Amino acid sequence: LYLHNVTITGNSSAAYWGAGVRVSTGTVFVANSIVYDNSSPWEGHSDFGLDGWASGSPLGAVVSGGYNLATGFPFVAGDSDAGLDSVSHDFGPTATVPLLDWSPAVDAGDPVGCRDHLGLPITVDQRGLSRPFGARCDIGAYEVQPPTNDAFGAPKSLAGLNPPLLWSNKLAASEPSEPWHGSDPGGESVWFSWA
Repeated sequence: LYLHNVTITGNSSAAYWGAGVRVSTGTVFVANSIVYDNSSPWEGHSDFGLDGWASGSPLGAVVSGGYNLATGFPFVAGDSDAGLDSVSHDFGPTATVPLLDWSPAVDAGDPVGCRDHLGLPITVDQRGLSRPFGARCDIGAYEVQPPTNDAFGAPKSLAGLNPPLLWSNKLAASEPSEPWHGSDPGGESVWFSWA
């Protein structure tokens, strides 16, 4: 089994290990992927579980092809926060798990590009949007994209909004019709999100 540019998260198992990926036999190859925050009663074996591990004779194997983020490989602790948002229907045919703009997965994939197990380019994300966007592919099934319309002609007032405001200009882009912002000649759009 080959897992390239996939995101597997939020799954649970009440009785078995490997709530993310359970390997009964054979080898699973994982590259440019996120397998994170799955849960089972078997601590340390929730993301990946190998049948036979309890007896010391695993029946399968998990092999990393590199550029995996927060991946709970068997017997490895200390995963970092993958920076994943909640499941949404984000303009695609299936539900997706978006990356937060600060996620360490953004622009952190293989420098030669997103590729399948045959080495062929993967040019779209799970939603069918182009990848890569930015310096490199994002790790996982989701490629962060800039907003489709900054709506400079119809800005939304921020007065009186609560809770606290978070912002980033990590994906700032200049549009041909973008106006100056005070004394700034444009090109520094800011994204806002509410926490």
